Amino acid sequence: MEFRSDTLYVTDLDGTLLDSGAHLPSRALCMLNEMLDCGLALSVATARSWSSAAPLLSGLRLACPLVCYNGAFLVDSATGRDIERCLLSEEQKARVLAEYLRCGVAPMVYAMVDGRQKVSWLRSRQNDGICRYARSRAGDPRLNPVETEEELCRGDVFYFSALGAREELAHAQPCLAALDFARVHFAADTYDPEEYWLETARVDATKAIGVDKLRQLTGRKRIVCFGDNLNDLPMFSAADECYAVANAAPEVKAAATGVLPSNEELGVPRFLWAIGEGGHEI
Repeated sequence: MEFRSDTLYVTDLDGTLLDSGAHLPSRALCMLNEMLDCGLALSVATARSWSSAAPLLSGLRLACPLVCYNGAFLVDSATGRDIERCLLSEEQKARVLAEYLRCGVAPMVYAMVDGRQKVSWLRSRQNDGICRYARSRAGDPRLNPVETEEELCRGDVFYFSALGAREELAHAQPCLAALDFARVHFAADTYDPEEYWLETARVDATKAIGVDKLRQLTGRKRIVCFGDNLNDLPMFSAADECYAVANAAPEVKAAATGVLPSNEELGVPRFLWAIGEGGHEI
């Protein structure tokens, strides 16, 4: 099995590499590790934090840095330490918070506080989406309900998000997008299409820029990406080749070099396996 020495493969996680239960199937893990041992250069670009992604990738022998929080962080896959962060300035985080609250949307604020990641929200503005988020991450040391706006934006802030029904959040999207320093992502949740995420970060916190940073850090000249959701489109634009899985959004399929079998059918590992055995990309 052999892979091109100039190529870095970068895959999204949820809906792409992971199955519908948000797990990396054991067969996929075995296949990927065998390929990594044979020289496959593989990285991940995900909307997840490192603390959320790491347990899902347990046992996967990644050597390349990872893109987390949709490009806001670059993380060392061996240690989990941050290589680079896209932080919002004091003025920027105040303006983003003001827009969320003006639109009646309760945000969760992601920040580095005293050297630790925290996800904070106003206890008095806690909506059903925040409650579901907190329940799904019970025991996560990042969770940090607070009482005041000052506490909410404490530390080095890099990300805002809100979770709820489309009609609850949609009106706030254009208001946030009007901020000239902001990158806004509004899309359905991968696992529950009735739920939507409204996410805001610095304009240069994208998977596209994250992938370009990976290119520079690894010295690989050629990037091949895999994805399924709208937040993967910037990454596709930065890649030399890009592949959508069969369960991907129509817009992602339309932008792709080709379409692979679905995440449930191990589309990405099977594609890479075929390449390693001497196959050719579409």
